Amino acid sequence: ALMMVAQGLTRAEVEDPAVDVAFPESVADMLKGNLGQPPGGFPEAIVAKVLKGEKPNTERPGKHLPPVDLEATRAQVSKDLMGFRIDDEDLNGYLMYPKVFLD
Repeated sequence: ALMMVAQGLTRAEVEDPAVDVAFPESVADMLKGNLGQPPGGFPEAIVAKVLKGEKPNTERPGKHLPPVDLEATRAQVSKDLMGFRIDDEDLNGYLMYPKVFLD
């Protein structure tokens, strides 16, 4: 919705395959299935437009992630942030969105 307002787009324009729309990476990530899938999936036309032929993931998002050493990651993030204390909520935020967390 924020993207639509910022770009002055209507729903019809977003859905129209002929209208080029700059979708944010967060939208592509969601439609790739990286945050899970809603019951029944996402609308196929929007998925096709956003992913431009890339196949969405239909499995549980975390299935293919490598194991993480939580305490080693916590220590590294703390070090990267000049000793900032990383609590569990911070660690979860970093693990899900490392670039956003560090920005």
